[in-house]
Amino acid sequence: WATPARRVFVSFTSEIDVDEFLLVVFGRDAGSNSFSWSSLKIPFEPFSPGLWGLIVLMCFYVGIAYFAIEFFWNEDQFSNRNLLNGFNHSLFISLHAFLSGGDFHFVPRTSAGKFVFTTFAFAVLVLVASYTATVTTNFTLDSQRSIAIKSLETGIEQGARFCGLDAIKEAMFARYPRLAPLWSSFP
Repeated sequence: WATPARRVFVSFTSEIDVDEFLLVVFGRDAGSNSFSWSSLKIPFEPFSPGLWGLIVLMCFYVGIAYFAIEFFWNEDQFSNRNLLNGFNHSLFISLHAFLSGGDFHFVPRTSAGKFVFTTFAFAVLVLVASYTATVTTNFTLDSQRSIAIKSLETGIEQGARFCGLDAIKEAMFARYPRLAPLWSSFP
């Protein structure tokens, strides 16, 4: 390329063909770092409201099943023999197991309790994996959202970052002086 720095050392012939350069800039929205009350809904976006309702219902039913199956035979988990405390404890166990991503501190003693426990553990595994994958995908796609820039001047006005060859840096700065603080070079 015939840059001003290269023209000092060598004379170049006239151009035969001109290359077309396309500019692709990845960035984020201007207000993405500020807090808003609507940002509190972000953790719930990976699943639909209906699925969240089913998850709460599933935890509730599992808690009832733990209570109905294990309360009278599992004195280690239900040391307080009060029915209301036992019911509350079984609901807590199921909600805690889901919200902690499968951190189960419940050891069933009956075969039916073990079946409910294993089924619930698998459901928690699938739901947590799906939730994590969806959140990761959303963050990845948000960070790669492109901003439409029709020209170099528009990009400079919007404060976009630019990367280019070190050899053309001085020529670009001579033509576009406001580009200098937005420029990153590579050899």
